[in-house]
Amino acid sequence: MSSKPSIFLVLVLVFATLIRLAPAMVFNNPFSTDVWPLIKLTKVVIENPSAKIWNDTQFDGYNNRWPGVILSASIACILTGLGVEHVYSFLYLVIITITNTILLYGVLSFTSNTKMAALAAVLYYVAVPSLLIFTSATLKEVYAYPILFAILLQLAKREFDWRYIITISVLSLALSTSHHLASVMLIGMSIGILIVLAIGITVGEVRSVVKGALVKQLALVLIALPTFTLYYLLYGQTRAVSLIGFSDILSYTFYAVFIYTSYYLAKQVTVKRAVSISAVLTVLIATAFVTLHSLAYGVTYSLDDVSTYILAMSAPLVLLCFLPSSVDEVRIFILGIALFMSTNILFIYIAKPELVTVLHRVLNYLSIMNSMLIAYTCRGRVAKGIAIAIALMTVAFGIVAVARIVLGLDKTMFYWVYREGDVVGMSRIEALFNGSILGDSKVFYFTYKRTDSSSLLLAVSRGFKGCGDAVVVLHRDNYDKGFVASLTIYKVGNVSSLINRLSRIYDNMYINGFWVRQ
Repeated sequence: MSSKPSIFLVLVLVFATLIRLAPAMVFNNPFSTDVWPLIKLTKVVIENPSAKIWNDTQFDGYNNRWPGVILSASIACILTGLGVEHVYSFLYLVIITITNTILLYGVLSFTSNTKMAALAAVLYYVAVPSLLIFTSATLKEVYAYPILFAILLQLAKREFDWRYIITISVLSLALSTSHHLASVMLIGMSIGILIVLAIGITVGEVRSVVKGALVKQLALVLIALPTFTLYYLLYGQTRAVSLIGFSDILSYTFYAVFIYTSYYLAKQVTVKRAVSISAVLTVLIATAFVTLHSLAYGVTYSLDDVSTYILAMSAPLVLLCFLPSSVDEVRIFILGIALFMSTNILFIYIAKPELVTVLHRVLNYLSIMNSMLIAYTCRGRVAKGIAIAIALMTVAFGIVAVARIVLGLDKTMFYWVYREGDVVGMSRIEALFNGSILGDSKVFYFTYKRTDSSSLLLAVSRGFKGCGDAVVVLHRDNYDKGFVASLTIYKVGNVSSLINRLSRIYDNMYINGFWVRQ
């Protein structure tokens, strides 16, 4: 690599790392609600090395079923002597960010004809606001991303041989033990690519050199699918089965058949460039609308916050208009992932709106396709200008999103912030009182399983009458931004008047504790 791309890659690495460290550095605490249960379970492993990770009575029956990050972080704490919070907040965040960026650059250098185009695509990926905020914490799924990228790199660059099979087998098992959604998305994207490859071969547009990718892709599916399925059925989280029934599987199959059949039929006809561009723009607008409107089903959001998220995720789809007419492996990769993501969005939006609470996590994988699209189409004056403009725009959006969180202006993800006073206050209350705790999602994830977040709003609506003996824990955002339960933010206008009737037992300006007696 010449000096110019090398310098730019280093700058991208520094930017990606520092912007993700910003929340933890400003608040001096782990960022995100989901990280606190992992921290608690890691402490269980460190303090009691004889604890069995599969023993649900010693753990929580969920996170220990996907124990990759818990076991890894425990080893890191012992080897480095760092505290658990520091490993999750800083050490692992830096390692995962750098690893993700380098592996993704390796994948994108395969999809692009220039190193600078690949670097522009990497810059886009590390700055996508929704993904940026999500990966600013060391979560199970975030821990799984480097494994996913390592698999994609093997798929893109390694020839099909016994080393490929062994490497894919080991990585598939590691991914399966790390996170279920990451495993499902990898398998789904692989099947999508496989179908597009098969269609290309059927209509005679795939060259023999690309047909070699069919073997590698098929091998990946045949290895990853049974590995994850067996792990899931034998050890993984069985409670999630109830979310998807037989009728849902039939519905998903119907949408998949509709999407892929439509693609097959489109390959049978010759369409003019103008018609193709119009279709892409229609898909772009529909994607932005469906994404925004779907959030209204189960997620409360501020348009000021999520508008930049949706723009950054949707804008690269314009580059589908600039896909070259020649068919190669990269084009098949992009279209395979695109059709798979289209099936997911259609299924969730129409058939399973209750899954909208995970839609933002599903859409994070669209950033992989968008990055490939930027790297692949970054050629020619117009396409190159659009691709670079999208990357720079996304960087600006990412900086704004993090700045809003750090400055306390964000009204959508504000409850992911844990200030020093929050941690001290909730720790004191948790240690001093053994009874039931009423609090919103922010309190629930910190105290984990001791807090009843579902009953808090009912208690508030009743003026805390008839809710039994309990400690009510409120954080300062409850007063002006609302209460969070299941990704929905509820604003209550008379909070101050309600709590004035209760006995205040703790107050440190960030956390208020009140005693409710039947």
